[in-house]
Amino acid sequence: MIAAYHAGQRTLDDLVLGFRARRWPLMPLATPPGLEEAEPAIDDRESYVPGSFDDVVRAYDLGQLADGDYQDLAAAAAF
Repeated sequence: MIAAYHAGQRTLDDLVLGFRARRWPLMPLATPPGLEEAEPAIDDRESYVPGSFDDVVRAYDLGQLADGDYQDLAAAAAF
């Protein structure tokens, strides 16, 4: 969807509507049972999850989305 937007094939409004309707995957926890005390050191909440909002963050980091576009999409995904 981001590539289509970047190519001018979709509008920001199209993306926002799609983001509001989409169910975003949750980040899985990586902490094994019994090691809960070590969770902050073990559980990397920054790992990449394909098909998640990480794709939007990546597009923003690559300059494919403007600040305002990113903010609109983040708000839509949190809707």
